[in-house]
Amino acid sequence: MLSAELAMEDPLTLSGSITSVGGYPVHLFNDKHFAKARSSLKIKPNFLNGFDFGDLDKTGGKSGEVLAFTADKRYIVKSIHGREHETLLDITEVLCNHLDQDDKLLCSFLLHFEIRTGPAAGCYFVMNNCLPVLPDSMRWTRTMDLKGCIDDKTMVADGKKVKQVHRQDGCCWFGCDIEWSCCNTPERIAYVKGKRVARDIKFVVSPEDKRYITKAIASDVDFLQNTIQTMDYSLMIGILECSKDQTPNLPKTHYPNQPFLTHHGDSVTAYYFGIIDYLTVWSAKKKLAHIIKCLCAPKPIATVNPTAYGIRFEEYFQDKFVALRVRRVHVLAADIFAVLPGRVRFPSQHVALFSPRSNM
Repeated sequence: MLSAELAMEDPLTLSGSITSVGGYPVHLFNDKHFAKARSSLKIKPNFLNGFDFGDLDKTGGKSGEVLAFTADKRYIVKSIHGREHETLLDITEVLCNHLDQDDKLLCSFLLHFEIRTGPAAGCYFVMNNCLPVLPDSMRWTRTMDLKGCIDDKTMVADGKKVKQVHRQDGCCWFGCDIEWSCCNTPERIAYVKGKRVARDIKFVVSPEDKRYITKAIASDVDFLQNTIQTMDYSLMIGILECSKDQTPNLPKTHYPNQPFLTHHGDSVTAYYFGIIDYLTVWSAKKKLAHIIKCLCAPKPIATVNPTAYGIRFEEYFQDKFVALRVRRVHVLAADIFAVLPGRVRFPSQHVALFSPRSNM
């Protein structure tokens, strides 16, 4: 099932092949499968026209990969190498078959290619952006990258990007995250606060949406656990608070049921999300990292085997998404506390679901 906006494309314009990206000739991997994925989403062969490899930038993560958005912000081009490149080569057919399902949250891989000469030489993939581009009149209340472990983090808060200041960027020990530590900076304090918010916030949705989300996550986790056996993936979520009058202007995405809407008084909370970064296998390097982190890193750690990772991921979001009856969605935070006994550490974060101007 496709969103109405995406389904309006003329099927006759979808034929053709991709021979270059960003002005460079490309060698395509397994494109008979990716072409089907693009076709099912009504994506034209020229969807990367205008892309500039000069826009590639570090992801801010630990992998060292670079990425950039296309001009329309609907797609992401990211470098890939080593084990993840090999994994994508191996799983292309089964992955594209799974992505052809309606009830899924995995970001779609749309192209896998190599540039063999020149300054942009290397391997890349293209995936859809699970968060839409917002109209100028709107801004993200919060976006977060969630794994169900100590790596959970806030990416954007109240429309402003949160700088990712990792411990190795200037903090000397695990206890230095307390605010009066001499080695903290305002950016580090904001980053750590955002991580705590990401860990503790709940997402209030309707019972019907809760059932759909739970089923979709379970299906994707089963695929990741048992079919391609990967771990270290995240759920990227964007939260947008707006007035009821603005809801017709909320953008659509490749996910047909999104955004999920929660109404509270004259305001609406919209949720967009998808599962990203799901190519990491349980390699010898990851097994060694698991041992080291078990000994000296804060818990819960991200680096666990695919079975344990999937179980934790599914249970985490089963708890993270909270279903309220329609008649109760209009009440304030006290009702949320009533349905979440013993789970709230930062009440103001939950009030934010009902207050567009919260200082989460």
